[in-house]
Amino acid sequence: MSLIKQIENLGIPVEEFAELTEQDIIRIEKKLKAKARMDDSLDSNDVVQIVTTLRKEKNNLAILFQEEFKPLLTLLRDENRFIYVFQTQVPPLDYGVGFSRFLSENFQEEFNIYVEKCLREDHFYGLSSLLCFSSVLSAELLEMISKRLEQRIDFMIESMRLGSERIEGKTIPATNPFFYRCLNKLGAIQFETDIAMLLNTTLEHITNKVWYVRILFAIGTFEAVNANTRDVLNRNRAIAKKAGVIEEQYPPGQLKGKGGTLVYTRPQRKPVDSKGKSSYVGLVFIVIIFFVLRTLLVSDDAPEYKMPKGFDGLSTDNTGSSNYIHTNIPTDQEFVDLMLYLHSDSIEITSQQNIHFDLPTTHLADGQTVVRGDSKSDLDIKNETEQRMVVIAQKWGYSEPLFYCLNPYQTMTVQPQLEGVRIYNGEMPQIIEYKDSNGLVKNHFRFNTFTDEDKWNFGEYHEVETIRHMSKNQLITIRKPFDKYIVDLKVITKY
Repeated sequence: MSLIKQIENLGIPVEEFAELTEQDIIRIEKKLKAKARMDDSLDSNDVVQIVTTLRKEKNNLAILFQEEFKPLLTLLRDENRFIYVFQTQVPPLDYGVGFSRFLSENFQEEFNIYVEKCLREDHFYGLSSLLCFSSVLSAELLEMISKRLEQRIDFMIESMRLGSERIEGKTIPATNPFFYRCLNKLGAIQFETDIAMLLNTTLEHITNKVWYVRILFAIGTFEAVNANTRDVLNRNRAIAKKAGVIEEQYPPGQLKGKGGTLVYTRPQRKPVDSKGKSSYVGLVFIVIIFFVLRTLLVSDDAPEYKMPKGFDGLSTDNTGSSNYIHTNIPTDQEFVDLMLYLHSDSIEITSQQNIHFDLPTTHLADGQTVVRGDSKSDLDIKNETEQRMVVIAQKWGYSEPLFYCLNPYQTMTVQPQLEGVRIYNGEMPQIIEYKDSNGLVKNHFRFNTFTDEDKWNFGEYHEVETIRHMSKNQLITIRKPFDKYIVDLKVITKY
């Protein structure tokens, strides 16, 4: 029996928890010990846990039994029963940090079991309901949930890219608005890159129109921080609405489910006979579950569902469409223009000094708050050439490029979620003092030797599509078998 049920069985009125005296607790302890001797459902360890909780946590128990925490109490009574809360967060209460500690120390196992059940059964309404209480849940629990949801996004993206069979069954979360509400409650900004990639991958690889448009509707629930991303998601959601997608609703008194989407469709029927009788057009609600959808698609008797023109246009070639979140736009043009000027015939150099080749000495990263990756990063760059090079990297969501100095055959851990790189290479690294176009004296790094081949390679921007993997490392390799750099991305399983 759960601790909550055992405490409730004591019959103590909620308003009296905070007023319990030591004498009251001693009296309860004696009754419990007597009961334990006669009742196999209660042992001495249970008695100790109950009494200790009453003695040390009576104020926190009084908070937990308030009306605002009723759904949480339902979970703690039985972690196999789903709870349903449709709100963004718990109403503000007068509790201290000790309340979160109390929940973590006494009920962490119940929370873990509940989360695993939600993830196993794709019950994101239930998980979103738990996250309504995120302000009182432990940081460890929230971090675990974040990682598991991030893994699920990665799995869906990879499944789409690989053209996996039965893709609908592997991407069910993508069609559930409550999946994205979970991300919102955990902090949308940390998932924004993943969501952009999930949308773009859907546009490129999902060929099932009904499944496709359901994803567009559901993903619009994500509360993007980036204005461009938010605009694209809203626009796609509006198109999905026109295609007949609605969110599954659970009216009062109706059994609630996992959350999801429905498609309100208009089946096209053939005329009953050839004597001018009008065709029958029925309005039906279809719950789009994979095996139902599969039956409709393969059956000869299945009606043909006509999608609105807006959806038909969206489902064709979207590579240049505003339905995409355009993430891979180089932001290094200012650097490119400067370096070409530093190697032009019009530059006036007043002094130059050869330097050791590394990032601090070149000063390329001065002022950047984020440069190198840390121990949690899953992305490395390897220079497989005999030349020194500066790798100018584009990180998703950043308005400025990142710089990395790589010596021959060097590997460096870098920031994850890179979208593209440019390579600046040459010989004899140096800091020069020069006059700009306004006659002002400035200092900057450059290679003293910069050939036409180097210039040609510098003009090429190499797109890469890295994502955050929880179970995989990614490696960007830079090779130069002939006169052109080749940039490849490899994914390596960690375990």
